[in-house]
Amino acid sequence: MNAKKILAVLSFVLIAIFLMGCNQEDQVLTPVDSLQKNYLTPEEVLGVIDMIWSEKLARDVYTAFYEVSGDDLAQFSTIAASEQGHMDRLIYMLTNHSEIIVTVVTDEVTGEETITIGEELFPADLQAQYDAYILYPDPLVACLEIEQSFIDDYTYYTTGNVDPAEPVVVHPSLFNLYGSLLLSSENHLAAFTK
Repeated sequence: MNAKKILAVLSFVLIAIFLMGCNQEDQVLTPVDSLQKNYLTPEEVLGVIDMIWSEKLARDVYTAFYEVSGDDLAQFSTIAASEQGHMDRLIYMLTNHSEIIVTVVTDEVTGEETITIGEELFPADLQAQYDAYILYPDPLVACLEIEQSFIDDYTYYTTGNVDPAEPVVVHPSLFNLYGSLLLSSENHLAAFTK
């Protein structure tokens, strides 16, 4: 037999032995496997859930401020709509790259929205933050605080807190999304300081 045939037969035998040794029931999903299947890591899932809730908080605060101020501060309405877009993009990322189910139900009478992520409703601590923000004497101060917290969070997720060489986010699509949302938050901060 020539060398090419021997190499082909030997390769076939090695692949067959490898495949027989792989038992589907014994496989463990590692972060690398998760990435190959386009899934988020558990840490990334928690980060996305946290940011969905934070974006909801911002949207609701800005909407409440707009309802009080009306067209005097029209940027509240514009930026609230932007925050809704951020939520939508984050929900899309979560539902398409994890097994988490997100449910959004809007009451037809009141228009009130209920979001459930997995089994979790809007966290009580964020509701308390919302209640505090809408009582601020100067709404712009509340908005600056919210946008600065987004900048801090998105910077953390994209650059890492301890070692910038090891960002918290490794999923490329999520990394790009967070980078885009970071730029949006910087633009919102600039709009509120004008």
